[in-house]
Amino acid sequence: MKVILITAHSHPERSHTYQVANKVEAKLKAKGAEVFRYEAFDMPLVKVRYDEKGEPIMNTDYDRLIEELKNCEEVVISTPMWNWSFPWALKNVIEGIIQNNKTFIFTKKGPKGTLTNLKRLTIYWTSGGPIWYYKITHSNFLVKQLTHIFKWIGCKKVRNFGLGGVMNIENSPAFEAHLEKIDAQW
Repeated sequence: MKVILITAHSHPERSHTYQVANKVEAKLKAKGAEVFRYEAFDMPLVKVRYDEKGEPIMNTDYDRLIEELKNCEEVVISTPMWNWSFPWALKNVIEGIIQNNKTFIFTKKGPKGTLTNLKRLTIYWTSGGPIWYYKITHSNFLVKQLTHIFKWIGCKKVRNFGLGGVMNIENSPAFEAHLEKIDAQW
C-alpha cells in the first residue's frame, strides 16, 4: 500500500502534530506500507507565472507529488487547527496539487476529480480549543474544507481524529491516549 503523509506545522520539535505524524508513519511502515512524507512548510510557494506573451504557465513544482497522489491509495494529513482552519502552508500545498488536467478535468457536467484511486483521506488534527466546542457549534472548518477538497478531486472516503485542548508543548494524558489510539486505527 502506498500512502502520502503530509504534515503542516512550522515547529516540528515542539509540535503535537509531528508526534502524531511520526507515530502514524512508524505504524504504517511496520505494516509494510510505502510512505511518502511531505512537510507543508518546506514545499515551494505556488506563484502564477507568465510566458513572454502573457499567458499563464502551468505550475510544475508539484508534479512529483501529483504523480505520487495518482499512484497511492491513501493520504494522511497531520495538522494543527489554526483559527478554525489549517495553516497557510497546507493551503499552499492544496493550491499546488489542484490543477486542471492534472487532478481534475472540466466535463460537460462540470469539474470532475481524476484521483479516483484515492480510497481514503485520514485527517489527524489538534487544537487549543476544547473538542466539544467544535462539535456543538459545527465549526470545525478544517475537517469540512479538507473533506470537500479531497472528495472534489476524487477521494472516496474521509475519516478524522482530533484532539482539543492542546495548548502547551507538554504531552497531557489526553494527548498520550490520542497517540495510543493510533495503533487501533491502522
